[in-house]
Amino acid sequence: MLRIAVALSLSALSLARAQDSTLHLPVRVHRLRSAESPALSATSDTAGIGQMLALANRIWAQAGIQWHLESVVHEDAPRGAVFDSLIQNAIPRARANPLTGFLPQGALLTRGWNLFLIHDFWQIAGGVFEPAVSGIILAERGMGYDLPAAGRGGATLAHELGHSLGLEHAACDTGRNIMANACWRPGLPSMLTADQIATARRQARTGRPATEIPGARVPPDQELLQTAGLWRACACCARATGCRIPVRLAATSQTLLPVMHIVRKRPT
Repeated sequence: MLRIAVALSLSALSLARAQDSTLHLPVRVHRLRSAESPALSATSDTAGIGQMLALANRIWAQAGIQWHLESVVHEDAPRGAVFDSLIQNAIPRARANPLTGFLPQGALLTRGWNLFLIHDFWQIAGGVFEPAVSGIILAERGMGYDLPAAGRGGATLAHELGHSLGLEHAACDTGRNIMANACWRPGLPSMLTADQIATARRQARTGRPATEIPGARVPPDQELLQTAGLWRACACCARATGCRIPVRLAATSQTLLPVMHIVRKRPT
């Protein structure tokens, strides 16, 4: 009984220390709108934004990292017509790159995170970490599926926040690692490893996102296919669904530009 009591006391002490050392990080939400592009015009309200952050924070609590809403700004997105042409494959991505060209950058949070909300990423992504704007582009809908704020939308945000803290992709296992593609499931915990937590906390202590995309080199086991001017990499993980990740490769350096995360389920 004494051993049990001591163990419980040590566990409580560790938890208290973890809570004392929680890192609180600011995020500014940019709610985009465009008269030319319904796809760029986010519909999320303050309550929905709060639900997304709440889910992401529940996942990241295990690392002692929490994001708080610094402000919500409503902004006009540039080049809306070009964006719609891009996502509908009417023009090649080479003529529209980079994605940051569709983001207003006059109200960036320079010491913290920026979250750009759009409505529909079509077949491009669910979310993307963009170091150039110290933040993330997050869609309310991607790959033909809705991304509910209190569900997959919040989980996608948690995943992209992981990239912003220097984390690469992980394999999908029984721990449902949040850095594994298409691995999150409602009601199941999404775990992080001790190494991931240490890496994430090192970056979080700087008060800013990483300055480059983690793991931007192409892993040797990825199958590369060239289709309609876009490269596609298949990085399937065990028991994952929808593991095909569209990316664009620089022709000479083999360096991945923003990794695009797919949320589509495998057809039944």
